[in-house]
Amino acid sequence: MTRLALAMWMALRKLGYRPYHFIDRWIQNQLHLWDQALRAKYYGVGKPWKREEFDRVMGDFDVSSLYPSTTPCCIVVLTGLQVRP
Repeated sequence: MTRLALAMWMALRKLGYRPYHFIDRWIQNQLHLWDQALRAKYYGVGKPWKREEFDRVMGDFDVSSLYPSTTPCCIVVLTGLQVRP
């Protein structure tokens, strides 16, 4: 986690949010879920993700503290915003 990302994560927590960071999925051994999302979106493997799948990955996080280029979730962000505004 870079210093800026860590600072953003800490600030969001201080404001009462539960920020998502990719490290959370790594710690919980759920990286395979993002792999499924990427394969569905770009290779047509499996079904396209809907709200149910994004809810499973994002859990009860309510904001993201990530840079667009640092995590798979940002690659599928438009799909995520369409199904989980």
